[in-house]
Amino acid sequence: MICNSVLRFAAPPPASRTRRAARIAATAGALALPVSLALRDTVWQLLGLGDQVDSLGRWAAVTFACALLAGALTFGVAVTGTKDPRAV
Repeated sequence: MICNSVLRFAAPPPASRTRRAARIAATAGALALPVSLALRDTVWQLLGLGDQVDSLGRWAAVTFACALLAGALTFGVAVTGTKDPRAV
């Protein structure tokens, strides 16, 4: 039973195209969090909302909105742009 659980973790069953795209998008969103955190003041200025983010709520909103946008764009590209390798 231990070997079965280890092998299932090491080689998971093939995922559908949507599930694979969701995994890629979640990874991209997680990787975009630190980047959006570093660029939050610049994004705030590009939106025309002032010089700096001045409250914790706005800071969190800008950071997570940028990460969600990156994840959503990645999901869209992954769903429409990848060919299913099993359909050869």
